[in-house]
Amino acid sequence: ADTSGAGRAGNLNLQVASLNLINGGRLSSQTFGSGDAGTIDVSAAQGVVVSGTGSLIATSTVTNPVTNSVTTGAGGAINISTGNLSVSNGGLISANTSGSGAGGSINLSGGNISLSSGGSITASSTGSGAGGSIAANESTMTLNGAQISANSAGTGNAGSITLNATD
Repeated sequence: ADTSGAGRAGNLNLQVASLNLINGGRLSSQTFGSGDAGTIDVSAAQGVVVSGTGSLIATSTVTNPVTNSVTTGAGGAINISTGNLSVSNGGLISANTSGSGAGGSINLSGGNISLSSGGSITASSTGSGAGGSIAANESTMTLNGAQISANSAGTGNAGSITLNATD
């Protein structure tokens, strides 16, 4: 769901037993203009798998490739509620901004998070907009050759990371 004008991009709302994004499977919402990116909401009682290069769940603000103008819209939020979240083999969950709009937030809740083999959860800014935050409220969290990061390579501030694991 994308927008390149003043209107907001559409939201993506999934309520499923399980979601598997494998070998390039993706859910994304982007803005190339002054409209905001949409929100991605995933509720999957059994699990969410994001695995393989090119597999992603992402919201972003992107410099318009046609006009080369800087995006002013804000990034959308990513909200995932699931019993098990697995991000692996280059899979990615990201909220990024390359313009002046703020990046979206990533909110994870449920049972277990497992990141491995190059899996990544990231909120970043490469523009003047502030980067989004990452919040995870899970029972357990495992990182093995993977990363969770909030960073800025632009003039915007990086976002925060809050991890709460009960076990």
